[in-house]
Amino acid sequence: MSGAPFAPFGLRFDAPGPDAARDLVLGWDRQRPFGYVVTPNVDHLGRLRRQQALRAAYDEAALCLLDSRVVAGLARLCGVAPPPVVTGADLLAAIMPALAARGARVAVAGLDAAAMGAFAARCPGIDFTHHEPPRGFEHDAAALGAVVAFIERARADCTILAVGSPRQEVLARAVRRRGRAVGIGLCVGAAPLFLAGVLRRAPAPLRAAGLEWAWRLLCEPARLARRYLIDGPPVLLALAREFRRPALPRPGSCAIDERIINGMEAQCSGRLSHDGVPLVPRSAQRRVPGES
Repeated sequence: MSGAPFAPFGLRFDAPGPDAARDLVLGWDRQRPFGYVVTPNVDHLGRLRRQQALRAAYDEAALCLLDSRVVAGLARLCGVAPPPVVTGADLLAAIMPALAARGARVAVAGLDAAAMGAFAARCPGIDFTHHEPPRGFEHDAAALGAVVAFIERARADCTILAVGSPRQEVLARAVRRRGRAVGIGLCVGAAPLFLAGVLRRAPAPLRAAGLEWAWRLLCEPARLARRYLIDGPPVLLALAREFRRPALPRPGSCAIDERIINGMEAQCSGRLSHDGVPLVPRSAQRRVPGES
């Protein structure tokens, strides 16, 4: 792998593995100010590429995890080492048993009443509180304020933001910036629907092969065809171009062989230029920081 950093479209990712990510979430004290986790995938990256105003919602997250085996595989093909893949669905599935064991309070923003009931039934032992915001709440100041106030009042150990991207990331940032909420927030989209059994997740072999997107497309073609077949490929092509760009030289290094530089300086040393001024090797004129 090359030394190029994994920062698609300039977005920096954290690199804990699944177990470390789970421990970081479970270790977030409910008395701490609100922080949140984002899990960008191809769809998120494409939106960030088009709408730079969304960048702050990702940059201010306490944890940014890669939720795309396709992006990870593409990076490796291009010689760039990606962070471990930690999907929102896997992260949520990993933390719920521990939250249930401690009788944690969990707030859920999103899901309709039926889906929330199914989700709660799969997670006995958790003290749930739920708010279903209206469609388009992000464009209605009163509706957005109501969701933010719900999260602040809940004072939950964990808040699940399941209102879709980019609404959930924008909402999480709004909550954090007000500074009145506590606990950790998870921007995990449809992940609760998988745990609730409302949506069936792809079998493990398909997930491991990076084909979960194909499974979801088969299950929800009307909703996901544009995302996966029209919007997604240009994003992957742009990522491939970015990953294949040669890395800039490290500070103190040079792309030109040092022997060539020394030879050029030796030839110039003591010679006169056309205007009679001696040519002095650059290294003798000014010592560049980092030069040896």
